[in-house]
Order: sequence, then C-alpha cells, then structure tokens
Amino acid sequence: PGAVLAQDIYDALISLQPRTPRPSDRQVPSLLPLRADGVDPSGAPLPAHHTEPPSPDATKRSSPVVARAHRRAEALRLRYVDGLPVATIQARLNISRSEYFRKHREGLDALASILRRRWGTEAVNAFLARTAGGAAHEGPMIASTVKNAGRLHVPTRFIGRETDLAILKDVVQSAPLTTIVGPPGAGKTRLAIELARHVRESFPDGVVVVTLAELTDESLVLPAIARSVGLFDVPATDLSSALANFLAGQRRLLVLDNFEHVIGASKDVSHLVSNAPDVAVLVTSRAPLGVASEQRYPLEPLPVPAAGTTDGDSAPIQTNPAVQLFIDRARAIEPGFPATTQDLDATVAICRLLDGLPLAIELAAARLGSLTAPTILSRLTEHPDERLFLLRTESRDGVARHQTLRHAIQWSQSLLHPAEVRLLADMSVLVGGASLDAILAIVSPDPADLPSPSAGRLPEDGWGMSAMRPVPEAPSSGDVLNRLGSLVENSLVLRRSFPDGETRFTMLETIRAYGMELLNARGDTADIRRRHASYYSRLAAELAPAMRGIVADQLLKRLDADLPNIREALQFLLESGEVADALSLLVNLEYFWWLQGYRLEGLTWLRRLLEADGQRISQTEIAGDQLAGALTM
Repeated sequence: PGAVLAQDIYDALISLQPRTPRPSDRQVPSLLPLRADGVDPSGAPLPAHHTEPPSPDATKRSSPVVARAHRRAEALRLRYVDGLPVATIQARLNISRSEYFRKHREGLDALASILRRRWGTEAVNAFLARTAGGAAHEGPMIASTVKNAGRLHVPTRFIGRETDLAILKDVVQSAPLTTIVGPPGAGKTRLAIELARHVRESFPDGVVVVTLAELTDESLVLPAIARSVGLFDVPATDLSSALANFLAGQRRLLVLDNFEHVIGASKDVSHLVSNAPDVAVLVTSRAPLGVASEQRYPLEPLPVPAAGTTDGDSAPIQTNPAVQLFIDRARAIEPGFPATTQDLDATVAICRLLDGLPLAIELAAARLGSLTAPTILSRLTEHPDERLFLLRTESRDGVARHQTLRHAIQWSQSLLHPAEVRLLADMSVLVGGASLDAILAIVSPDPADLPSPSAGRLPEDGWGMSAMRPVPEAPSSGDVLNRLGSLVENSLVLRRSFPDGETRFTMLETIRAYGMELLNARGDTADIRRRHASYYSRLAAELAPAMRGIVADQLLKRLDADLPNIREALQFLLESGEVADALSLLVNLEYFWWLQGYRLEGLTWLRRLLEADGQRISQTEIAGDQLAGALTM
C-alpha cells in the first residue's frame, strides 16, 4: 500500500510540472521523505533527473504561469522526494527562505487538491499532517491545509447554533470583516471553527485559524498572521503592507480567535481587509473591533425551555438546544443519561439557571462524574456563593481559561479599567436587569475620589477637633455611561430594548455571581444593597399615585420587569431589621400586588414583616392590617 500511495503522490507532483516529462524508468519510493543523499529507503538509487534543478533555459521559455507551477512542484519534490534540507533547496532554486515557504504552502495546497480526488479528505489530511511533522525540524512550515486538518476538527458534537451558522455562512462570504461578539462562555470559538468547516470550499486558497489568546502585545498580531499564512523574513516596519501584498488576489479565510485583549490591533486588520479585498476575516471577540468595515454578529446564549413546561412535554424539552447540549456532554460520562424523569427535570432547571450559557452547561454536565443531576441543581440553587467553584472541570486537554467559568470571566475582567470593574461589582446587586436610572442610583464612589486621611481638613478649633472630611460623591452620569458602555462592548453586560422604548441592562447569572464575589471582597456589599433598596423604595413611592390613573397599565408592566429587584430590596430591609421601611415599600405597591396577580406573594411578605416586628403595636401593624384587607378582598 505504501508504494501505491507514493505512486499517487509522484503522479500528482508530475501533474504540477507541466513542462517536465515523466521518465519511464522512475522507481517510486514507498516512504516519504527520502534520505538527504538521494537514496530510496529500499536502497535503490534515484535517477539523476530527480536530484537536478530544472533547466534555466526551459524555465525561461515557459509562460509565467507554467514557470511558477514548475518551481512550486520542484520545491515539493526536492523536499519530499529527494529529501533535501530547506537551505539546500533555497540554493538550488535561488530563492529566499520566505519564498520557499510560500511555494511550499502553495504546492501543498495544489497537491492536496489533486490527491483528495483519489484518497478522500481524511487520508489527505493525514498525509499533510505527516509532511508537516517531517518539516518541523527545518523551521515553521505552516500551510493552510495542514492547519485546517488540525484546527478545524473538534471532538465534540456541534449543537444548537444551526440558525447562527446559516446566517453567518452568507455573511462571512460577503463581508470583508465579520466579528462574532458575545459573553465569556457563549461558544464563539466553537461556532467560528464550525463555520470555517462549512465554508472552506468557498475559499480555494485555504482557511487559516490564528489563535491570539496567548499573545501579550497587540504588536504581535500581524506577525502571528504572517507566520500562519507562510510569510517570513519581512522587516517589522514593512509587515502591514507586505502581508496585504502577499494575500492580495488570494481567496482565503482568516479566523482570528480571541481578539479582545489585542483590540488595539484593529486598525491593522482594517488595513489588511482594505488592501487584500479577496481575503475574508472572521474574528471572535468579547468586544467589537470598532472599524468601518466590520460586520458585527452578537452571539446570544442558547435558548432554554420556557418556564412552566410540564413533565408531559419531555420530547420537545429534549430538542431544546441547551438541554440537548447538557445531555450530549452528560452521555460522555453516563451513556444512559437521563435515566429518570428527575434527571430530565433537573437538567431543564440547570439550563434555565445558567441562562443557556454553553460553557456553564458543559461544566455543570462534567460534574456528573461525582454528583447526580438533582444534586448539581441543589448545589447551584441553594449555595449560589459556590456556583463558580462548582462550574469547573478537571479535563487535561482543554484550554485553561475554559476549565472553570471563573477563569473565563476573569479573562474578560483583566481587560477592564478598575473603574469598570467597580461598576460591574456594583451592578451585581441588580437582579434580572435594571434601567439606567437604577444603575446611576446604586453606583459607589470611586476610590480615587476618596480624600486621603490628611486631605480636606480645616484648622483645629479651640477644642482640638478638626472638621470632618467631605463625603465623596458618586461618579458623574457621563462617567457611568462610559463605563457601562465598555461593559456592554466587552459582553459582560447585555443591553435589551423594549417596544415601549425602555432600555434595560442585565447580566447573565454566572457573571452576576462573579460580580458579587468582587463586591464581597471589596467589603461594601451592605452599602450598595442599601442604595439599591433606597432606589426601589423611592420608585414605589413615586409610582403609587399613578397606578390608579390612565397610565397604570404601562407602570404595572414596568414594575413587573423590576419585580426581582423589588424582592431583593424587601429581603435586604427585612434582614437589616428595617421593617417599617420594608412595609412602606410593600404598601406602596398595593395595586401592583392586586392587579398583576401577585396577591399571595404580597400577603406572604406582609406575614414575614409582621412576624419580624414582634408584638409591638405600631404604625407597621396598622398599615399591615390595611394592606391585608386590600389583598384579601
């Protein structure tokens, strides 16, 4: 079989050399590459034709296209048939190292195209991987087809992004620059790799995946792209133009993965797509590049089953993308999963709790090696402070930042300004999203604005007392807007627009849990929660009279959206022993509890507050009696 394969390779090489006749006495080797001394592993010497460079006169008489094809094939033959070192081939063909690698890449692409018709894709990919290994000691031999063979294969099933894939297949073939933007763990890289697999036939010059995650400087982005496409030995000062010239005329797809931490290189990518118009660039990033040629594609978490889905709907539930993902990853650990109705119910609840975030779902499923699905749900629900600790895996072959959800979010946090990190922590007290007004009301003063211990003092008075330092103010609304915009750009906060024109900002629960960790570590959680409770108490007092008017329907819908925050405010006031303030909030929402169908919940809160107030006869009890009467009518 080895001799047959080698015969095919030789035939393909000959087809790449239009002016070189095939000698009739050719002895085809069975293994590649051969020894550098021109001897077949079997011991048979090779004909002289195969150790001599092409005739210069013949090359001159050829057309430019034929000459280029001849030299490409000759570079491959000298390397993989005659087994010569790269330096020797450079001298034989009188070409630079960079030109050698370019011809090497082009030749392998053409060779693979011919062989694929005989062997099939998998066998050709195996051959290309083998040739890549044979050249490794000679230096960085990077051919697009070789990279495709490795980077475009993912061992797990692709689930739940069929609509995204269909849309992006059209976008990436028409837009010069497409950026998949989404929160940490949304599956941007996985989607990009799957997309590249589906569209590679539309890019005859190949697909190159460039991983940027390990780069520490934006100035390294262009060199990384250049190495990946086979461009070497170019001065750094000329690299941008040289890369554009090198790629000009090529129909190639460049996948730039994890761009967010080298966002300063956006202008270099913009220059590249402007000067190499046949090249398409697909970027994955937690923040958009912000250049004129960019087509953004926001990637949302997977849809989860609607609330209230019954056990009798198990078949539709198992077709839900988030549930499908959990079950697929779970079956790698427990082949018969879900074995019981309880397993399926817990899976649905876990997917809802994790907002359909693919990385979080996969990490939760990985816990089935030691916990049952109901137990995983219980730990996630009853111990929210352990949520990020639980969502981790001990996989030895995964990317480090994807082995725990905390690492994935920390990766995004490292790209933020400290003031933006502070806002992220402040916003973790908001449950289920909030309006801009609510965010402005709860933000804390910047540490930089806090006076030093010796600052702001007045001279001591006659009693030896100095004036108190001024109370620091919260950042201006403009500063908050800028910081909030950055959090949205970095996919840590999601912006939602509603038909009534209201815009709300929300965080995925896993990111909110991380923000709460930051807030707790800062030590001012109680202060931010108090600001939060104060805002919703004021809001309820302001809206109470209007809930009886003609705009009541609109106001009630707004309060419905804020119900999770109202509950959080009531809980904080109750925990803090501020029962009168909590009851005031509860009473101001009387019409809301009654008209929106929450009367039972209103009565439950009332009972808890009256029990916390003890036996004291006060305005609290009087107001409570009035509310109880209204809610039980």
